[in-house]
Amino acid sequence: MNQVGKPAMFDGLGGSIPFIAQFARTYPGATVLVTGVGDPASRWHGIDESLHLGMWEKACLAEALLLARLAE
Repeated sequence: MNQVGKPAMFDGLGGSIPFIAQFARTYPGATVLVTGVGDPASRWHGIDESLHLGMWEKACLAEALLLARLAE
């Protein structure tokens, strides 16, 4: 369960970042996890793209905790 009491969901997208496909070909046995942070104000891929640093800090912490748990 996440912090708002709803089950986590899988949202898989892929293939749009060219180096990911090359990485997967080079290391065929590797598991690739790509994460990103954004909100409606981020304007992804726009000329005025932005990143809320507070959101990014939380995402970095969440990813570090996830990786630590996976390493156990």
